[in-house]
Amino acid sequence: MEMSAELVSPQSILRKLHQHTCLNVRKLAALHGVDASSEALAAAVTDLNRRGRIHSTGCRGRHAAFVLATFDF
Repeated sequence: MEMSAELVSPQSILRKLHQHTCLNVRKLAALHGVDASSEALAAAVTDLNRRGRIHSTGCRGRHAAFVLATFDF
């Protein structure tokens, strides 16, 4: 079964975190059908983190896990 690459955006990441509560970069990438080193994924995660929409649990790189800072879409 082949995964289709879903558009990676801040909104798509927020939707995945609403469904799964806590996800690391590798799991976010797998859910979106992209590589963990995807520039679009990194840019969206950085944007959400900078705006305070998500928080990192403390790890770095691909092992960094994120949780929602708010339950608003």
